[in-house]
Amino acid sequence: MKVFDYKEQFDVVKDRIDKMAEEQGFDPKTDEFVFVQPYSKTQAIIISAVKDDDGKRLIKMQVQDLVFVDDPIDGVLDVLGDD
Repeated sequence: MKVFDYKEQFDVVKDRIDKMAEEQGFDPKTDEFVFVQPYSKTQAIIISAVKDDDGKRLIKMQVQDLVFVDDPIDGVLDVLGDD
């Protein structure tokens, strides 16, 4: 199994976020989002871009050892809309 340097993977993840932003029509520099890059053995890099209560933009980068990603459920949540 290939072993990745997690610090180098942040650049890979950034490129993937930029590609998804273009495909999905959002601005990763201003919009709020969560990006999950899963790896083998339940590992993942999770990037969150959110605004705090004061409106300040926060970027949180996590390397997690135990992340479970299930198959998507067909439908949308009522609090988030259908766009």
